[in-house]
Amino acid sequence: MEVMDREISPSWKRKQKLRVFITIGLVSLLAISGLMGVRSLIKPSISRSAFTTARAEVGPVEATITASGVVIPEYERLITSPINAHIEKVVHNAGEPVQSGNPSCNSIKNSVGWNLTN
Repeated sequence: MEVMDREISPSWKRKQKLRVFITIGLVSLLAISGLMGVRSLIKPSISRSAFTTARAEVGPVEATITASGVVIPEYERLITSPINAHIEKVVHNAGEPVQSGNPSCNSIKNSVGWNLTN
């Protein structure tokens, strides 16, 4: 009975290990050089002196926003008055800009005995 399998020589095992290490080294070298090549192609288009950076601090945000626009009420409410009066003229329409202190309507007072002064 003959043995068909034979033992692998130590020199051949060493060559195989060397081949694996060389392959891994070449692939790693190729990947690193590829990353360096891509990095050299990508360059910032803005110089560092073109923008300002600062450290962020913890605390309340203080900001003032100025804006212009029209105040539209979310809902309307009927308000009763202790003075017997009728609205003679509405000065501003809904959605119209108003200034602080301007009257919104003119009224006629029907009640006697009320002394109203502005």
